Amino acid sequence: MNRIYTFNESKKIFAENFKELMEKKKYTVELLAKKTGYSEISIKKWRAGDRIPTFETLAKLAKVFKTTIQKLYLPKSYYEKDITPEFLDFLYQQREIGQTDYHLLLELVDYNRYLVQKMLFSFLTPEELDHLESIYRYYIITDKGKSSLNLNDDLSFESFYTKSKEYVLNKYGPSLPYKITPLEQIQLITDFNQYIRIKYVKEYVTLLWQKKLLLKW
Repeated sequence: MNRIYTFNESKKIFAENFKELMEKKKYTVELLAKKTGYSEISIKKWRAGDRIPTFETLAKLAKVFKTTIQKLYLPKSYYEKDITPEFLDFLYQQREIGQTDYHLLLELVDYNRYLVQKMLFSFLTPEELDHLESIYRYYIITDKGKSSLNLNDDLSFESFYTKSKEYVLNKYGPSLPYKITPLEQIQLITDFNQYIRIKYVKEYVTLLWQKKLLLKW
């Protein structure tokens, strides 16, 4: 996971979306406070861009505004490459990668890099979570990963996802998106590079080197 993705988490962007939704629904600060149970002071800070709510609060606000957390919080966050039909078919058909399918492996590695970083620094949409669960069957969790994430004998996707979120929460607290520094972000990615391996990547790298040697020869 050498590349670092940015998920456009911004107090300013959130404040603009929040104000727009309040105006659209014709909610005053006082009315929204009564409807949600949050204080008027908190709502004013969200609207001014002084603070971003926790994910739990975002979920409640999205429900009140009848929208999604994604549209409320990260409207510009998306995977920048086109996901090919062949790759989706591969994900949902649950078939293994064959010797001639290394292009799928490259696509899988790149998309997984995006999904894992988004899982760590933000949240996944239901579709993205479904994709990550499908990719998880290619994971090899290292001994260091099992120990650091406290996975014990449960290596299910549900356990991995839950323990990963707990790991980040315990290390950085609930305000990670706008609290973590770039250096801490790199360190967290480096940690997870040591916890996760993708099947067949080592064999693919070996194959590339063999081809290079043959061409030089």
